[in-house]
Amino acid sequence: MEYSNEVARVGSGAVAQFKLTPLPAILERIQDYLRPELTQVEYLLSRNRRRRAHRRSRVRPRLEKMLALRQIIGEHNQYLIIRDAILNARRNMLRQLGDGLAWILLGGDTRLIQAAFDPTQTHFIPPDIGGLGQVAIRLKINETNQFLALECDLTRCLGCGDLCVQRINELGAAPLPLEIKTSGKMLIGTTARTEIFAPSLPLLEEIGSLLGPTTLDTENEDLDKRERRQVQDIVQRARLMRDLQYRAVGRATPISARHWDCVDAVLDRALQQGSAFDIPESKFAYFAVRNSLGDDANAAMKQIAKRLSGLGIIAEPDSLPALTSLELANRPGLSTYGLPVALWDIGPVAKAKVLTGGLIFGAAFERSIWGCLMEEAGVTWREEDGGWILGTGANTHNVGRREVLELTVGIAFSALSPREVVDIAKSRVNHGPPENGHDPIQTTP
Repeated sequence: MEYSNEVARVGSGAVAQFKLTPLPAILERIQDYLRPELTQVEYLLSRNRRRRAHRRSRVRPRLEKMLALRQIIGEHNQYLIIRDAILNARRNMLRQLGDGLAWILLGGDTRLIQAAFDPTQTHFIPPDIGGLGQVAIRLKINETNQFLALECDLTRCLGCGDLCVQRINELGAAPLPLEIKTSGKMLIGTTARTEIFAPSLPLLEEIGSLLGPTTLDTENEDLDKRERRQVQDIVQRARLMRDLQYRAVGRATPISARHWDCVDAVLDRALQQGSAFDIPESKFAYFAVRNSLGDDANAAMKQIAKRLSGLGIIAEPDSLPALTSLELANRPGLSTYGLPVALWDIGPVAKAKVLTGGLIFGAAFERSIWGCLMEEAGVTWREEDGGWILGTGANTHNVGRREVLELTVGIAFSALSPREVVDIAKSRVNHGPPENGHDPIQTTP
């Protein structure tokens, strides 16, 4: 656990540095740090799966003859389950650091991030020559100092191609996804063949002139069915991201600096005392629970639920309606809606603990929070198909399901202020979209 904390601390510090100074050299160093760590963890998990199948085939016949071994084997299996859980947690932590890099490249625009996300994509570092091809192209692009190239398999939120490429001076613009195919043998003196498949965009022509003899294609008759589907997918997603970029300039986010201060204070108190909570606004609370060896995190969360129920934040004392950092770590889909932990504006020690699960952070609120706050602000509100229909007098405005989810996840993990969201929604209903094109309460096309 101490090693994981150190990796999380160093990794999150490097991501914060890249946010301040988004240079290719820094991005390259971070990827060189994350890739070996992920490769090792995934190798161990893969090896353990192979051994588990072999062990079952050998042990099961013996257990039928030696009943005394059952208890011993059961205890051993529990140890193996814990070992794999630790490895999976480390893998999730590393990819959350990768998510932070992706959010920086895409300017924190959740529309672009959601368009690049593929829920069917299984991220795994290629252990063969295919992985070396990705690294070689990534390095060649970053060495130009004109572009930023990020390996998608280092993240959870990028499921579009093998590399995500962005101009260094256009963070937040639609990126160029590249699908890389490398064939050959990993032998000294042999030559590998690399092909890059990408949508026909102006950025592709610029990169093509820099990569020299590397083949750049959008169509190839030699592709098998799976590879052709991958190429078609990145073309469709690239077009979607380009269209989203042209339809809106981006969205302002009602982030409250006071809320980040509150989050930081709650986490620090939980580290010292075992648990803590604070109420930055009515009907809404942040809480944190220490989850180290010897701590009873479940009991601490039950105690917090009772206290918040007594204060009127939640309805039932026996349950805690909340979004927690464990869900952010274990549900890849949330990585497209909530700010990655690596980008949270909190102290480095607390950030590392949240990334490794040593601290469980959460936001507690009832699902009815939006209706209550809208009513207090004089806005009529009702849900329909997961979205909202808002009104003030004769004026109405529809908010899509994705935006509702983004705002709900955002008040938990992005320091969004629920009251500021409601104030902006009311202004949006009364006066229409702002003239500068920035609108956090809008329906995604």
